[in-house]
Amino acid sequence: MDVNRQSFLHFAGEGPVHRNVLTEGCDLVSNFDGINTVHELGQYAFKNFKNNKFLGTRSRNADGTWGGYNFLSYGDVERLGSAFGSALRDLGLNAQDFVGIYSINRSEWVVTMLASVQQSMPIVPLYDTLGPDAVKYIVNHAELSTVVCSAVAFPKLATCSPQCPSLKRIILMDAIPSNARSLLPSHIELYSMSELIERGSKTPRAPTPPTAEDLFCIMYTSGTTGDPKGVMLTHRNVVSSVGSSRKDINLSQDDMHISYLPMAHIYEMVICMVGLSSGCAAGFWRGDILGLMEDIQALRPTLLVGVPRVFNRIYDKVLAGVGDAGKFKQMLFNYALSSKLAALQGGATSSIWDKIVFQKIKDLMGGRIRYIVSGSAPLGYDVQMFLRTVTGALVKQGYGLTETTANGNVQMSCDPNSAGHVGPPSSSCEMKLVDVPEMGYFSRNVPQRGEICIRGHCVFKGYYKAQDKTDEVLTKDGWFHTGDIGEWQENGVMKIIDRKKNIFKLAQGEYVAVEMIETILIRAKYVMQLFVHGDSLKDYLVAIVVPDAETVLPWARQNGLPEDMTTLAQHPRLQKLLYDDLVATATASKLNGFQIPRQLIIEPNPWTIDNGLLTPSMKAKRPSIKSHYQAQIDEIYNKPRLDGVPTAKL
Repeated sequence: MDVNRQSFLHFAGEGPVHRNVLTEGCDLVSNFDGINTVHELGQYAFKNFKNNKFLGTRSRNADGTWGGYNFLSYGDVERLGSAFGSALRDLGLNAQDFVGIYSINRSEWVVTMLASVQQSMPIVPLYDTLGPDAVKYIVNHAELSTVVCSAVAFPKLATCSPQCPSLKRIILMDAIPSNARSLLPSHIELYSMSELIERGSKTPRAPTPPTAEDLFCIMYTSGTTGDPKGVMLTHRNVVSSVGSSRKDINLSQDDMHISYLPMAHIYEMVICMVGLSSGCAAGFWRGDILGLMEDIQALRPTLLVGVPRVFNRIYDKVLAGVGDAGKFKQMLFNYALSSKLAALQGGATSSIWDKIVFQKIKDLMGGRIRYIVSGSAPLGYDVQMFLRTVTGALVKQGYGLTETTANGNVQMSCDPNSAGHVGPPSSSCEMKLVDVPEMGYFSRNVPQRGEICIRGHCVFKGYYKAQDKTDEVLTKDGWFHTGDIGEWQENGVMKIIDRKKNIFKLAQGEYVAVEMIETILIRAKYVMQLFVHGDSLKDYLVAIVVPDAETVLPWARQNGLPEDMTTLAQHPRLQKLLYDDLVATATASKLNGFQIPRQLIIEPNPWTIDNGLLTPSMKAKRPSIKSHYQAQIDEIYNKPRLDGVPTAKL
């Protein structure tokens, strides 16, 4: 089934414009049900779902253990948001004044967002994991006067507050600690959210509704290659993205979403708004990644949204458990997996193996999952079909960026048993491919390949205070150049195959896109984190590898080696294990020889946000990692290649 349509009018160096078949004979989606702003979306939900469960928080028992979920209703959130919005006006904020939100996902985050848009105040989300330097940069760049934050984030905000001249007030989502005021300069006011809600309920203010073209938020990107850029998104951008996503994910009032990806990331925010538009509930995780699976089991969600890193870990953990269960159970599992997959591809919806073999895995994920949605990076074919088979859920892979309000492509529900692609264009946008001659990608070839460009109602307004950066990626006629390389498949779906950014030429002349290589090699069994480095003066790549302790330590035990990652990192047998693992993974994915790293630096300690090597959205901070390991990189280039090939003399 061909799921997109293309025009025949196009220019030299670019392919035809593609659209989703759902837009045949009509305009791109710019709204839905007459809703044009996030404020109108909230009003629609409050009117139609007043008594439904909305926002869930996990309770804590007296003995410190975790209990079940307690929910605010849509009506509760309407009351709280209206009162808090009135209080913000009472404090002196006006329409178009920015409101910062610095916290982990929680009900107060959503209340703040809905209160702000009610009064036409754009929000500026800050990742809860940001450190003082990044917080200071964003507060000063956006000239924030008001930040609503959690008690956990408050000390970091207080630390940088003396260097933030625009900051006038901080509103704590929690009770104010006894020493809090002493941590702040005297000119900064400190309030608790609860006292302001009480104040606003006594002096209600009428809403100041925004228009569709008003600014909804400034969402700062992760900053993988420098300071974060402020992506300006309008209400039209967000509502068009929500309207389009509703066509791809058909939620109802009976659905439940587990909210753990940061709401400071557009991907999670749009998913939560799709739920808002459908009257379904969202439960927030406790904030501890080690307890996430337990939170999922307690909440029993029907919608699980994540990134490949999360799904790869689930895949690896299940297969490792199967491997440890003995040869018979491993054979049974593999037979059940292939048998059910064949049944699904033949049109079946269930299998006898669901109860016999797969029920325990489904129970690990709450037992009710209907949709699994993956974004942020390509999800491997094997992982996607594994999740589809063992859970029975529709597993969708999508593609979008902050600049396109998380819209771009997503797999359609009418195509449940295919994988390895991101589906046709979303109904809020249109797409074309532009030639990238230096990488050998041309839109006139078969298949069509090139840089993905997107235009439509979901495309951002520009970067805040950065017209030069805006002009680099956004053309005057509205086309956003993504920097990603796509390939149209015969049935009209898109496959992401490469990355235009972070490319360079090796000494012998081949162009290398390291992010694409990392996306493939991270699937290796014994690898948890990976960074590929190259140099135009060298003829091969090197990799910095953080081994996966869950798979490496059992291997070490079986081979009589030390069960300590720091000691193992120095052992030549671990180097060989990791190198052979990477080569096998690269070969299976048909990478060229020059795309395979030929020397390794083994790092026993995982990269984290705290040690400055990951962004808040868990992406590698490339300049920081390169700088951190530069001395080891220089040293390792003086050692023999692991494949035994002599290094070219330049």
